[in-house]
Order: sequence, then C-alpha cells, then structure tokens
Amino acid sequence: MSDDFLRLDQVTKKVCLSKTEIYRRINLGKFPKPIPLGRFRIAFLESEIQEWMATCIANRSRASLGDQRKDRARNAIRAKNNALRGKAQ
Repeated sequence: MSDDFLRLDQVTKKVCLSKTEIYRRINLGKFPKPIPLGRFRIAFLESEIQEWMATCIANRSRASLGDQRKDRARNAIRAKNNALRGKAQ
C-alpha cells in the first residue's frame, strides 16, 4: 500500500462519495480522518483510503443490502407485535 497524500477531490473520485458525505462519515467515525497540512489544506493517506475501500468490499461479502433490509423489516415487525402483545395483556 502507498502512503501518498490524496487531496479531497482525489478522494471523492476514488470512493465515489461527495465531500458532504465524506465529512458526515468522518464525524461518525466511519471514514479515515484527514491530515491537516496547512491553514486551508488537508490530505488523506492513500493507504487508509484503500483500507477503507477493502473493508467496504469485505462487508459486502458478509451481508448484502437486501439481507440487511429484510432483517430490519423482520425486527420492525417483531417489535410491533411485541408492543401489541404488551397492550393486550
């Protein structure tokens, strides 16, 4: 892996996310933090971006988006049923 610096515009192209989405994920702790280089300049380590991308690929293998949606729907139905049972008693 390379430890080259990437500018934000390079990162947005590489990971196919907007600047806003990248910053949102940084704030949530779900994206590598930038390195301050000066008063108005930041950069990202290419190796950290590549590692983040590899993690995304690995997560895709574990659970597809459809499976995640089905699980959320099942959990919502269970919660609703449990709430209804609790009201009936």
